[in-house]
Amino acid sequence: MRRFRVILKEQPFLGVVEIEKINKGSAGGIHLQNRLIEDPQIARETILEDSRMQGWMRE
Repeated sequence: MRRFRVILKEQPFLGVVEIEKINKGSAGGIHLQNRLIEDPQIARETILEDSRMQGWMRE
């Protein structure tokens, strides 16, 4: 899970996602909300073209 977070934090630099820090006070804490900027279908096709993803289903 840690590796996924590291990769996700790199994506705003690449223009793939937008990250917003949300503070819900002391009881709710702080969390990050991630939004995909690119067209989801284009992002999916790019991921599936990666040879490491050959085992993933293609719908």
